[in-house]
Parts: sequence; structure tokens; C-alpha cells
Amino acid sequence: MTLSISKEERNREYKTYLKEVFENVYSTLQDTSEFGELDSYIEKVRSFNQNDTLSAVQKNIVTLLEIYAHLYYCQQLLLEKEGDKIFQKYLN
Repeated sequence: MTLSISKEERNREYKTYLKEVFENVYSTLQDTSEFGELDSYIEKVRSFNQNDTLSAVQKNIVTLLEIYAHLYYCQQLLLEKEGDKIFQKYLN
């Protein structure tokens, strides 16, 4: 069985997923320098080239990889902050 999804639906799902991830990260990282970088990535996602040309697809893939790498870094920061909160009562 093969699932077929239209290009528009796939793009809508990508954008929805990225928006949810950004919002979760935003709420925790507002007081860090990484927060400002997330704004620039949101603009990059909004300006994705919707063409099916090879160069447009390659550029979008590279941008997504860059975003995922930054989000991975932000995830590490979030884990550190959560760990600090959990163990704060033991450290005082």
C-alpha cells in the first residue's frame, strides 16, 4: 500500500510541525541569544521556494538541516534548564 500526499499538504504539515516546535522552544528560551536566531529561521521557513526545481529543493533541504541542527542545540539547552530546576532544591 502506497500513501500519496499532495505537495501542498506535505508543505502544510512541515510548516505546522515546525511552528509547534518553535513555539515550545520560544516559551523556554525567551531570555537567551538563541531566541533571536529562531526568529530568523521562522522567516526562512516562510520564504521557502515552492518550486520543484532541483536547486530549490536542495536549498530547502539545506535550510531544514540547519534549522534542525539549531533546534537540537536548543533542545540541549532546554534539558539543562529543566535539570537545573529539578536539582535546585538539592543544591541549596
